[in-house]
Amino acid sequence: MAAAFAKFYFDTEDIMVANTRKTILNTLLDRIQKLHEEDRNGILMLRATGRKKTWQIHPNEFIEIDFNSFITDTKSRFKQLEEMDKVIERNPSIMQGEAVFKGTRVPVHLVLEYLKAGESLKALQEDYPFLTENKIELAKLYNALHPKRGRPKSVKLAHPEWRIQEKTIIQK
Repeated sequence: MAAAFAKFYFDTEDIMVANTRKTILNTLLDRIQKLHEEDRNGILMLRATGRKKTWQIHPNEFIEIDFNSFITDTKSRFKQLEEMDKVIERNPSIMQGEAVFKGTRVPVHLVLEYLKAGESLKALQEDYPFLTENKIELAKLYNALHPKRGRPKSVKLAHPEWRIQEKTIIQK
C-alpha cells in the first residue's frame, strides 16, 4: 500500500500542493485503520481491494479522487516484479553471480547490450530461442532496478563517437 500511496503522492505533485496530498493520504489511512484487522491487513498488503467507496475521496466539493487506479497500477507492477523474479536469477555458482535468465547461463546484460547495439530480437532468438519479447522487457526492468555497480566508464569509453577536446565534448 505504501507503494500506491507514493505513486499517488508523486504523480499528482503537478496538480496538488503537498498539504492537500498529505491530507488525502491521511484520510485514506484513517479509513483503513477503522477496518476489521483481517480486512485492514489484506488491504495494506494489496491482497484485497476493499469497497469502492473506501477509495473515493472528496477533499472539497469540486474535486473527487478515485484512488483505485493507483492501487490497480501498483498491483500490476508487483505482478511484473514477481514475473521478473521467475525469469531472472542471480546465483553465485552460475556465471559468478551475474544475473542470468533462469535455466540458462545467458547473462541479462549481454542480451541488452546486443539490443542496444542494434541487434534485432529475431536475430537474438536464433542464438537464444528461449528469448521472448516479454523476457526482454523483464530484463530491461531488471536492469533498471539493478544497475551495474562500480565506477562509470570514462566518457571516451562510454561514447567513442564523441571527440573530447580540452574539457569540452563535441558530438560528431
